[in-house]
Amino acid sequence: MLRERITELIGEKREGSYWDFKQEYHTNKAKLLHDILCLANNIDNKEAYLIYGIADNGDVVGLSEDKNRKNQEFFISFLQGKKFAGNNTPHVVLKTISVKEQEIDILIIKKSNRVPFYLEEDFKIGKSRVSTGNIYTRIEDKNTPINETADPLRTEELWKIRLGLLPTPNDRLKSYLLQKKLWSENRLGSFFIEAPEFTVVENEEETQKYDRYSAPFYAYIQMNSSSSYYSYECKYLETVLFERQTVSLDSGRYHTPVPKMGFIGIDTYGQDNLCYRYFIKGTMLYNLHIFMFDVAYEEAVIAHRKFMDLVVVFENKNEKVEFENYIRGKMSRILLKREKLTKENSLSHYNELTEGEKKKYNTDIETGNLLVKELEEFRQNRRDNIVV
Repeated sequence: MLRERITELIGEKREGSYWDFKQEYHTNKAKLLHDILCLANNIDNKEAYLIYGIADNGDVVGLSEDKNRKNQEFFISFLQGKKFAGNNTPHVVLKTISVKEQEIDILIIKKSNRVPFYLEEDFKIGKSRVSTGNIYTRIEDKNTPINETADPLRTEELWKIRLGLLPTPNDRLKSYLLQKKLWSENRLGSFFIEAPEFTVVENEEETQKYDRYSAPFYAYIQMNSSSSYYSYECKYLETVLFERQTVSLDSGRYHTPVPKMGFIGIDTYGQDNLCYRYFIKGTMLYNLHIFMFDVAYEEAVIAHRKFMDLVVVFENKNEKVEFENYIRGKMSRILLKREKLTKENSLSHYNELTEGEKKKYNTDIETGNLLVKELEEFRQNRRDNIVV
């Protein structure tokens, strides 16, 4: 998992708000401490990475020539020897992985709700000084300069995390949806046990507006094409934070939010498109999809697998953009493959469908199937360009 995350960051060919490339280890310990503090206090409040053996442009150089290389014990001792305010010390772990046959080190700075970290006593090496009370952070790929402190608005955000005012209800809900075991049910719907003001409930009034008998294309790869639409709301107290149309597939065996619809232009003028369904990891929609999946129900697991064979799942928005560009570059081959598959398969046993519906749904099924497989190939190609 760590290897995949780090190779993806290297593949970005740039530094970001929670990762920083270093071609070699620091020789100045004050600068090292400054970098650790900036990453520990990153404004996104994510687990952060100081990645050694990588040039600023993302080229892998390795550490074989670095005589200043350190180990886990050094970092623990180094941080414990500093006077952090309130004795709040960043928690770090050093790991080594191989990329392009080169060893690189990753100093992992764990996410914490004890931000901001700062010193109550100056630490100085040469002309570099980490000053008492200065709060350092990192925004995009820029650190707060070592001789300055973060601007008041950024400092306020960090203190809000410490005081429990952040993350926002939206961000909390995203996290709670992934903690399925901490949810319970009552007559109204589901609620988060540790914060029962967060609920997931059906909006019955909206549900009644949906056509209960029309089925989406992905219903026709299930054991049973019977499906129904619903409307669900994720709420904080009485405020609706997120609402989505959901669909019950395979005669109610599997329930999921309706995926988003994507379009990839087939022609230059955008008059024809390759249409597909997708989720993006980390979004409220995707997390609700995870929440609604009953992994303990064997028939739901089977239906889920069939559904996911046709739905593209992106790691992030950037991957979606890059993948769609990749598909545009090989569009003629994609269309030929789809045409062949559509001719080989049919939905002839669904007598309730017209011939036009059978053709359309079959085309949608093969498009989804193809793009799911193409995404795996796209990722493999990207990995091959980074890791040998």
